[in-house]
Amino acid sequence: MLDLIPAMLWCLALLASVAVIITCVIRGRLLHRYSGAVPIVSWNVVYAHVACVVLGSSPYMVYVWYADGDAFDPDVRDFYASWGWPSAVVFILLLIVQWICMYVQARRAARSQMDAVLGSVHASDRSDL
Repeated sequence: MLDLIPAMLWCLALLASVAVIITCVIRGRLLHRYSGAVPIVSWNVVYAHVACVVLGSSPYMVYVWYADGDAFDPDVRDFYASWGWPSAVVFILLLIVQWICMYVQARRAARSQMDAVLGSVHASDRSDL
C-alpha cells in the first residue's frame, strides 16, 4: 500500500490544480470576450494555489523519504524514478497555467472595476447637464 502513496498524492495534486484552473476560468469568464463585472481573484483561490504547491511537492518528498529503504518494491521504485521528471514537468506546467489564469482574471477584474468607476463618473457628469 505504501507503494501507491506517491501516485495517489500526485493524482490528488493534479485534480486540485485542475480545480483551481477551472475555478479561475469560470469566475473570470476567460473563455468569453470581456463584458465587465468580473470578480477579483478570491483569497480562497490563492490559498488553494498554495495548497496545490504543497500537495504537488508531497509525492516527491514521500518518494525521497521511503525510496532508500525496503518500503517500495524495486519495480515500483524504478517506475517512480523513470517518471519523476516528466511528472514534475507536468505539474510545474499546471502551476504556470494557474498563475496565468489568476493573472488574467485579476486583469479583467481591475478593468471591470475601472469601467464601473468611470461609468459612475460619466453618469454623474451627465446628470449635471
